[in-house]
Order: sequence, then C-alpha cells, then structure tokens
Amino acid sequence: MRFLFAICAFYSFAFITIHAQNTSTILLKGIIRDIQSGAAVGTDYEITDEAGNIVANAKSHPKTGMYSAALKPGASYTILFNGFDIVKSRQNIVLEPAEKYQEITKDFTVQKLYTGMELYSIKAFEYTGNTLSPESIQALNDIKEMLKKNRNLSIKITLLPDITPPPVHIAAPVIKSKKKGKNEVPVPVASPIQNQNVRNEIDPTLTASRVDAIKSIFTGVKNLDSKLKLQTENRNDPKHDALKNTLIISVGEVKSLFE
Repeated sequence: MRFLFAICAFYSFAFITIHAQNTSTILLKGIIRDIQSGAAVGTDYEITDEAGNIVANAKSHPKTGMYSAALKPGASYTILFNGFDIVKSRQNIVLEPAEKYQEITKDFTVQKLYTGMELYSIKAFEYTGNTLSPESIQALNDIKEMLKKNRNLSIKITLLPDITPPPVHIAAPVIKSKKKGKNEVPVPVASPIQNQNVRNEIDPTLTASRVDAIKSIFTGVKNLDSKLKLQTENRNDPKHDALKNTLIISVGEVKSLFE
C-alpha cells in the first residue's frame, strides 16, 4: 500500500508540474543596469499591457539588478522604470505568440542621476506669460515624484528670461509704381541682425509670478526649501536660446536613501 501511495503521489506531482509548464506563459527575466557604468541597479519597475492594465509591479534586486515577470505571449507591454535615483523612463517590448511555457532573458538599461545632470530644458511659458505649458507641468510633476521618493535628492531649477522678438522695420527703398503719383506699400521685414536670439532683461514682477506657478506644483513636498533651489539667470546659451527655453531643471545633489 505504501508503494502504491508513493507511485500515486509521484504521478500526481509530475502531472501538476507538467501542467504548469504547459500553460501559455512567458517568464521575462534579466538584469537592469546603469547605461553609463554597466553596474546593476535596484529600481522599481511597472509593466502594463496594451490596455493600460498593470500586470507586474516590483523592484529589481538592489545588488544584482535581477528582475522577473510572468507575462502572456503574443502581446505588447510597456515597462516603466521609476526609482529614487534614476531618470524615469519607459521601454516597450513585444512577446511573440507561444503555445507553451518559455523563459526569455532581456536586460534593460536606465540612467542613474548625478550632480549637475540636466533633466529637462523646456519653453515653459509663452512670451511675457506666467502660465506653465503642459510639457513643463508634466516635467515638474515628475520631479515632484522624484523628490518624494528620495529625501536626500535636491533639484536646481533655473529660470531664463524670454527671447526678445526680432525687431521689424520698413524695407527701403520704397519701390515706385509705374502709375504716376502712386507708390507700392512698403513691406515689413525682420531686421537683418546676425543674432536674433537675444533675451529680455530680467523682470522681477514677471519672475516672481513664474516662481509662484512653479512652486504651486510642489504642494505637499516636505522640506521643499532645502530640496528645491530656484534661481534666475540672464545668460546666453546657443542650445537653449535656439529653442527659446525658459526653464532648465538639473540635479543639485543625489544621495542614497541610507546616507
């Protein structure tokens, strides 16, 4: 009887194991690394399907960077990486159809934060306006989330004045019409200056209203004065001037949660 019971138990266990492996499931696994150093990174990750449903939400190993997730084959997924000391990023992956259990190894890279790193450069306001653009609101909300995750992170926000619109003058000379006593209407044209990306002088009143708009995004962040440094500069930078950027967000200082 004991022998028969052992045989039955063995086949029962074998059946369960084989049945589990024959289910249509993909085990996605691999290592998350820093794109610059190649070192393993422990970070939060969230996987959503095409409908936006969260199918996995976990953290890679802090020492090895290893992650894993059980997913259905024949579908597309978006992986969101969002740790306290990395740049928030998304990557897409497509799993081919499969009739049986498979394991797929795929490594990912993320960008670790470092002091002085420029995170965003945005045209945050319309000319002489103080209403934040949708793009800048999204960026500032991302920064707010980062500050909440890491109490040892500080952010520097630099406000730049608006780019002065190029002057307009009347073209000369005036072209005379063939009809006697009539001249053609002069056409306004841009002034032929070499550098048209000239910034306005700093306007204290406008700057104060823009600072208030930025700070309103960070409601609820503790110790904001020590975490967020706001400054105004009137500097010329070809890259930012060409794009008419008025808001530059960079990393002030980043430390481990345990420092």
